Amino acid sequence: MMEGKKILFLLGLGLLLMPRRASTQDQGQQSNQSNQNPSTFDGNTSYLNQPNLPRGIRNNNPGNLKISNSQWLGKHAPNSDGVFEQFTAYKYGVRAMTKLLINYIASGRDTIDKILNSYSSGSDAYKNYVSQRTGFARNQALSDSKENLRNLVQAMSYFENGIEAVNNSVFDQAYDLI
Repeated sequence: MMEGKKILFLLGLGLLLMPRRASTQDQGQQSNQSNQNPSTFDGNTSYLNQPNLPRGIRNNNPGNLKISNSQWLGKHAPNSDGVFEQFTAYKYGVRAMTKLLINYIASGRDTIDKILNSYSSGSDAYKNYVSQRTGFARNQALSDSKENLRNLVQAMSYFENGIEAVNNSVFDQAYDLI
């Protein structure tokens, strides 16, 4: 008898923990807000704190730049994340990431290995992904040309968020602000 109660309890607990199915009204709201197709991300839009998006996109910071004393253009205050920078519009987060990469390259951190050793933990998985995605060798010296930066930003923001986070239009909007 006790074994049967345990099974019923566990089944009930499982039902309580299952995600609730969205109603038709909820589904409509989700498709308009939080299930953005990355190809439609707009640089002038703010995705700040929108649910069901990766953290970097929710912060308008697809590069997941950590909070710093840098006075980034479009920096959102007060910051509610506590770890990563937040920006008032998506293009400002892409701009900050691009500007940081320009600064890295200018200071001699001009290869994927050197960039990612400074930018993140420098894991081999991250370095290999960016190398494969961009076509740049991990130890290849890179210039800060617009196309090199576009390739780096798009590859790194994908790795950071798990989805295509920066399309060509958003990159161009951000780059024009530099």
